[in-house]
Amino acid sequence: MDKELLKSLSKYPFIIENEFNDSVELKQNKTCIEKCKEKDCTKLLASNDNFEEYICSKGYNNILSIIGELKFVMNGLIFHDNKIIPTGRKDVRKQWLVNRNDVLIFIQKINEIELHLEKRVNETTEKNFSMFHDFKTSMSIFFSCTQDIINNLEGNTFNEKLENSDKSYKDLYNSLDLITSQLGMVDVILNPNSIKFGSKKPINLYKLFDKIKALFGHLSTKKEI
Repeated sequence: MDKELLKSLSKYPFIIENEFNDSVELKQNKTCIEKCKEKDCTKLLASNDNFEEYICSKGYNNILSIIGELKFVMNGLIFHDNKIIPTGRKDVRKQWLVNRNDVLIFIQKINEIELHLEKRVNETTEKNFSMFHDFKTSMSIFFSCTQDIINNLEGNTFNEKLENSDKSYKDLYNSLDLITSQLGMVDVILNPNSIKFGSKKPINLYKLFDKIKALFGHLSTKKEI
């Protein structure tokens, strides 16, 4: 879950990365924004203990929540069992007087939304990855067939045969080489664990730019024709 989505869902004001945010239902406590210099509630962001509570120097309740990779603090609240904050301050801050259980239930709902979103993203990724894998396999076969064609040309080595081949063969080989390399990078993005498997291949960056240059040269020639 990202910050913007949390902003649209949150019932309570919150802090992310030391930034104080209003919620859709409740603005930041005026004391937190204008009168508190310590901002010691932000210390909770250094903790990794979900639902950790802290009463700040002004006497307000703050609670840390960790949803996925997002860490935030519901701040400036007054729980009903808070005996530290003066009664007079409670009287003028009635909007921020809330039940602890209501805050915990809200956080639980946010966590369930995050789990649902994560599940849908994983399902969509898996579906798209299946289609992508079929396309990648087809391109690999196409690239392998192109290599076989070039290997049957005259010459002692593959590079020599490629260099002596027709320009169309070179452009075809370089195009497929670039595509298969790019598909390999997309594979890692869609499935990061794939980087642990398969064969490793050193990349010559200068040669890569030469291929790109050759392809653009081929395209410009086609346009002139």
